[in-house]
Amino acid sequence: MLIVTDPNQLNILSEVLKDVSVYNISSMLYNASIPSLSITPNSEMLYNAVIANAHINTIQYDIDQVYASFLMTNSTAFMQLMQVVRDLYFGKNVILLVYREENVFDPATESLCKFIQQRYGYNYQMVNDYTDLNIYDSSSFSVPGITAFDNDNIRYLSYVKQFNVKAFMDEKISLENGGII
Repeated sequence: MLIVTDPNQLNILSEVLKDVSVYNISSMLYNASIPSLSITPNSEMLYNAVIANAHINTIQYDIDQVYASFLMTNSTAFMQLMQVVRDLYFGKNVILLVYREENVFDPATESLCKFIQQRYGYNYQMVNDYTDLNIYDSSSFSVPGITAFDNDNIRYLSYVKQFNVKAFMDEKISLENGGII
């Protein structure tokens, strides 16, 4: 389950949900135990997308394009996005903490969620308060989403090998059945 909320809902959601990963995307909360992810384009990129099209009704579309391009071309943002997507893939509940503001932050948050939804087929819940939570949500990856995930995961693992060779140096390899243990 992918939940997007502000930090005020974190305590109650953490009590209700099991096997949870929490990431701070844009909230003002500082908690050393909650990783902050840099998966939001800088404000100048978003502002330019809004200003460039303020006279026509394509603002959200342009923000979506700027955001998608940022996630797919910035290796750091891509790797951090994959932390979220991999947690979902491996069955964890993921809570994204965001700052709520309707002019820049909410459209950016919506773009991120739409990107995940369109690329991987995984739905999200915007939880403004506990009553918004659907504990019976059974969101999962779509068939094309699994294919996109597989391709993105290959790219992610190649980055991990480039940037963190040590992660693969202690890997135990078994020749039995051609598998890795």
